[in-house]
Amino acid sequence: MTTSYPGIRFPVRAEMLGDFQSYRVFLDPWEPIAEELRQRWEPLSNRGETSILAIYGPQGAGKTLLTKKLVEDFQISRPGNAHADENNMWHRVVGRDGKRLNLDLIKEKTAKTVLEEIENKTSWVADAGRVLAGQADRACVLLADNAERGYFRQGLVEMTDVEFMSLNDSEGLNRLAAQRLVEHMRGDLKGSMLVLLSNDDLFLLALQEQVDLQQKHLMEIVPLRLPDAPTKETIIRVNTNRLNPVTYWSSIDQGTNDDREELKRALEGESTFPDSFMAVDKASRSRTGRPAKRNVITLIALANTHRAADVGVQGFADVKRTEIEHEWMSAHLFEEGWAPAEMDGRERTLLESEWVLRVVTLGQPFVRSLLDAGGDPRPAEHWAAVSGLLNALKTFQGPGTKPPARAQYTAGLQAMVDTWPASARDLSPFWGAGQPRAGAYETALKELLPGYNTRADGFLGVRPDFVVSPFKPCSVTSALNDTNEAIRRAIRREAHVFEFTALAQPTAAGIRTYLKDKLPNYGQVTQEQ
Repeated sequence: MTTSYPGIRFPVRAEMLGDFQSYRVFLDPWEPIAEELRQRWEPLSNRGETSILAIYGPQGAGKTLLTKKLVEDFQISRPGNAHADENNMWHRVVGRDGKRLNLDLIKEKTAKTVLEEIENKTSWVADAGRVLAGQADRACVLLADNAERGYFRQGLVEMTDVEFMSLNDSEGLNRLAAQRLVEHMRGDLKGSMLVLLSNDDLFLLALQEQVDLQQKHLMEIVPLRLPDAPTKETIIRVNTNRLNPVTYWSSIDQGTNDDREELKRALEGESTFPDSFMAVDKASRSRTGRPAKRNVITLIALANTHRAADVGVQGFADVKRTEIEHEWMSAHLFEEGWAPAEMDGRERTLLESEWVLRVVTLGQPFVRSLLDAGGDPRPAEHWAAVSGLLNALKTFQGPGTKPPARAQYTAGLQAMVDTWPASARDLSPFWGAGQPRAGAYETALKELLPGYNTRADGFLGVRPDFVVSPFKPCSVTSALNDTNEAIRRAIRREAHVFEFTALAQPTAAGIRTYLKDKLPNYGQVTQEQ
């Protein structure tokens, strides 16, 4: 059965970003532009050197977004800004002190600058002249987005709309506009940096040719390049995650073969950001086949009980599958409804779209053996039993597992429970210890699970108790080739983590309380990379 999905939300144009407040702007791809601006701002600030920087990029390359980001970041850098920020484009332009940002430098240079947008204003020359006239002691940066539009040249040649349209793109008009532009840059716009942004390279080249006839080296054209394929995919992936209730991976994992191959070509080619988002959107609308395996969070709850069923884990959420419920051990799988109610609704469904939750309850016999294994001496039979069960739990059977394999796995767990070694350890001190009880069982876990409670790649600042398999962001561009099999292999979800908690009062509510604090971290891991 094929299910229809509504597609993803994304901004088709930068002008729409006001409706997408969660959109994250990545600045590293713009570092070459920041350097170009820096190279012209410094001589402008130091000795009033006038210049024209033209930035060319195809539609959808990010010119308008760059303009908006630069203006917004300049505004928030006015007096009162308390910290240097690598996510601030203006700071990157004026605040570099070697490789680091210098807050004192940012404050000083921001105070010495005035930055104005002049887009779509045929009066831009007169407006800019008035700004400069009142800012003799400050450097002036003028931003003209979509400079190929009529407003820019019309503002230079002082024609009516009808007159301008009749001569638009003529060599004579471009020559006159260039002559007037140079006159203004030498006169009332002297001491400014004019930044032109355009998707029309022929317009910019024609303008530069005419400007050069008047004054060499006044105007330079630089490209706004699309980032490399992995970086482009990171931008698309993170913003798909941030703007939608399902992840990038969930959006593409069951698209058609053609959809995934088309997305890979878009990311690796010259397709712009809107085109790449549209490729994800197309894949998300045409899901086929069974659900793929998601990443797995296995919560191992050490429970003060002899009968795992008494914990009532089944009431935690709708159970997708029960792997075992036998004596003091149970293992239940949850696919939906398990994310904490305290999380935002979009974040809950985002988390559940990429992870499943497996709750394993281990009662008194296991807890006794675990503490024995962490003691001195360490009884070999308890060490072997605990190690064997934890290793068995490292195996997770995904959606494609055949029924005989599932039955064999369950039978193996039941056999471990039935043959579990007895222990006379008194657990009263352990359950009465409160929060410090974690230290009692972690001693054994650090030996049984090398790497327990250490940082691992792929989890940002989050530290899972134990990483069975690391988290890797979904990456179509990491596929070895363009075949669908290679792409499917590249985007396969294989992360698996263990989290441990001890429940003196073993209830589903206790599990829910623990997860309320823990799971939002996995939401961030999923969303932000």
